[in-house]
Amino acid sequence: MTTMSDRDIRKRRLLLGAIGALAGLSAYALIDPLRSAIENDRVLLFLAVWGALGFGGALGMSGPISPAKAALGAFVAALIVAVLAVWASFRFDEVDGFLETGHPLIALLLLATVFPPFWIAMARPDTAWRDYEVLFDEAWRIVVRGIIATLFTMVFWAIVALSDALLGVVGINWIEDLIDIDPVPFVATGLVFGLGLADR
Repeated sequence: MTTMSDRDIRKRRLLLGAIGALAGLSAYALIDPLRSAIENDRVLLFLAVWGALGFGGALGMSGPISPAKAALGAFVAALIVAVLAVWASFRFDEVDGFLETGHPLIALLLLATVFPPFWIAMARPDTAWRDYEVLFDEAWRIVVRGIIATLFTMVFWAIVALSDALLGVVGINWIEDLIDIDPVPFVATGLVFGLGLADR
């Protein structure tokens, strides 16, 4: 395995941070402006599944393979899963009824976790897509990186909360004012999560 230069590491951090920030902004858009603008729940379901699995897969697979290859595989696979989710939702009159059964979330989770190791193995020039050892190692690596990035994000928000409390004692509220801007918590969370993945 070749080692990355400092320049490559910085570039990777910027890319994963940017992908994470974009993921956060997309999540905010689905929760607020797009939900208000789009009345069709199935369109929202499609966008939510495509965005969540696409960005999640791109972040999870970046590292063993390049962010570009990871994003390509993740968003193509997420597109297929999003179409299947919308198709399955037609068994119910409303999307809410479809989601309340619990089955779709389990199925989406399974589909989201099965694909990435195979794509990583296929995208790497030195491995075969059916190599069990590679598939196991890459699946475990994604889990570990995700846990570490989640903890890193939690520590970040704990520091932000503590800093805001300390500054609030002396009447400085600019952190609270910044967080109150609607997209900021989403973008910051995605950015920090992406950065938490970058060195793993």
